[in-house]
Amino acid sequence: MEGEPDHQRAPCARCPWRVDTPVGVFPAQVFRDSAATTYDLAVAPFGCHASDPNRPLTCAGFLLLVLLVTSSSVCSSVSTALGD
Repeated sequence: MEGEPDHQRAPCARCPWRVDTPVGVFPAQVFRDSAATTYDLAVAPFGCHASDPNRPLTCAGFLLLVLLVTSSSVCSSVSTALGD
C-alpha cells in the first residue's frame, strides 16, 4: 500500500537476529539461503520470516544489526582518525 513501510517496524519475538532467540530455532540452511541478501550493497533485501508472502517486508532485526555494525565501524574509524 502507498505510504506504508517496506520493512517491519520492530523485530518480531522469534527474529533470528535477536540475541534472545534460542540457537537452532532457524536451521543453518535458512541463513545459507539468505546469504546473498546480507552483504553490503546486496540487491535483494533480507526478508522477514513473519511477513505475508504476498507483501514481503525487510527484516527489522537485520536492519538494526546493520545499523549497529555500521555505527560501530564509523565510531571506530573516527576514533582511529583522531588518534584515540
